[in-house]
Amino acid sequence: MFNKDDYNTEMGLDPLTIYMDTQEFERAKQFVNYIHSLDKTEENGLNRITTSNGEYLYYNNIDKLPLAKGDYYYNGILFEYKTLRDLELSIFNADDDRLNRQVDDVLKDPSINMYIIICPCLNEFDFSKDGDCKRFENLKNFFNQFIPLHVHFIPTTSQEIAFRDMLNIWRGSKSSVNLFTLNKKYRLNPFLTLLSSLPILNHNQANAIFKQFPYCYPEEIKQLTVDDIANVKFGKKRCGKPKAEKIINQIRIWFPNRFSANKKTNFHPIEWEEVKIF
Repeated sequence: MFNKDDYNTEMGLDPLTIYMDTQEFERAKQFVNYIHSLDKTEENGLNRITTSNGEYLYYNNIDKLPLAKGDYYYNGILFEYKTLRDLELSIFNADDDRLNRQVDDVLKDPSINMYIIICPCLNEFDFSKDGDCKRFENLKNFFNQFIPLHVHFIPTTSQEIAFRDMLNIWRGSKSSVNLFTLNKKYRLNPFLTLLSSLPILNHNQANAIFKQFPYCYPEEIKQLTVDDIANVKFGKKRCGKPKAEKIINQIRIWFPNRFSANKKTNFHPIEWEEVKIF
């Protein structure tokens, strides 16, 4: 079968640099101004801005160059910025298949993990009118077919909100802590965070185990035994030995014998491959 070397990778760009297409003139200036309006500092040689969600986005610099695909790129996520007029012309004009061709090209580029068409169009619709409702739903429906391919459509109310959404999505793509905080459910307890990250446990089951065994540090998860977990009640029923054995097996995968951790640093895996978050 094909591997990534068989594809024409045109986007070979630094994942920590924000790139803008040279054809983005005035809008590119406004985008840079928006970034500079946010709280900014330097950390470990990188620029750090605080997004509207109160999270940190790190980047080397902002660069402008001819992008083979899309308008704004960072860490494998490519944005195509469209006005409503351009978007409708590219979708509903039978003689214009540029958008479809671009989607085809994006899907062949392994350096692009996600392709997002963003359009500040919501204020251009009067949703009290059936015609505008149908027009918008047809627009949205066109992009539904692409969602399984990591191609998305985001409508916004303004250009500034479009910029805000772009930065928040980029920030999420580069946050390695997402793997362990699970959307910040348990940010103050590493043991519960790790417990809840096991694929076999849902939110309530992880909490049920924690209530019975209120540990704190991640390495304490190794103290759990099959009999301990089998007797924990998940709702009205006990976990039972078969599921408890699966839970312990997943814990062993998380914590092989060569794993080391200490209470000062909380969590020290031996090695990790790069995690891509879609």
